[in-house]
Amino acid sequence: MTTAKATKFHALAGVAGTPNAKAWTDREVLDACIRGDERAWRELHRRYDKSLRAAAYKRLGQSLVERLPSDFRDDVMGDFWLKVLERDMADLRCFDWEAGKALYKWLARLVGQCATDYAGTILDEPEYAPVEDSHGVPDDGGVLASGREPLRGSLSLYARRFNAKLAKEAKEEERKRARDGRKRRRTKGKGA
Repeated sequence: MTTAKATKFHALAGVAGTPNAKAWTDREVLDACIRGDERAWRELHRRYDKSLRAAAYKRLGQSLVERLPSDFRDDVMGDFWLKVLERDMADLRCFDWEAGKALYKWLARLVGQCATDYAGTILDEPEYAPVEDSHGVPDDGGVLASGREPLRGSLSLYARRFNAKLAKEAKEEERKRARDGRKRRRTKGKGA
């Protein structure tokens, strides 16, 4: 394709007069992604994937990252790219160029949301044994005889609330069993 034809082709596609996606501005890349241009998607991924992976790590912090699977960044980034495509790319379409924010900061915010959601999901899953096995083990800020450091921040609050809920349910179950046992003893005593 000659240069004139390439320029005309890219002008029709709404992209600046260069066939090289690396030379596009962030705005051109984002606009082309919204239109479904595969080269633009590859360019968006090339420009931001590595730094967004670092943003996911930074959002969660080292102490929490140590508790996650080693491939958590792949999972978070997979969730992020799917989120970007959801609802006809609504998250990309609502980016406001006039607000003066950089595209990276917008994408990093979205990645941070995905990372937080992922960590919450993973922390909800039992790690080694069912939760019932942990009753009676003293709770020192979320540490259940694992030797791990206590969680900090909002996830720590979430973990404490979750543990309190489990303890309450266990007490209610224990009371129910005690009532049932008393009822059985009374009925045995009346039948004799």
